[in-house]
Amino acid sequence: MTDGGTLVHEEPGMEPILPVGRLVRELGCSFEWKDGECFLFHPIRGQIAMEVEEGCPQITQVEAEKMVDELEGIMSLRSMK
Repeated sequence: MTDGGTLVHEEPGMEPILPVGRLVRELGCSFEWKDGECFLFHPIRGQIAMEVEEGCPQITQVEAEKMVDELEGIMSLRSMK
C-alpha cells in the first residue's frame, strides 16, 4: 500500500482495483449503476468509458493509472500541510 492509500501489486498483468468511494470523495467523480450498466463521470474529463464484466465494472488500464495518479497527488498535497 502506498502512502496515499492505493493498493499496488508488482505482478505483470495485474489489473488495478480502484476504490469508487475515494473517486467520488477525493476526485469529485460520480458513479451510477443503472439497468446493468455503470457510468463513471470525472469532473474534468467527463464520462469515462466503462464496461461490466461478470458483474464487475471495469475501465481501461490507462484510465485507472490516471486516476491512481490523481488520488496519489491529492494525498501527497494533504500530507504536506
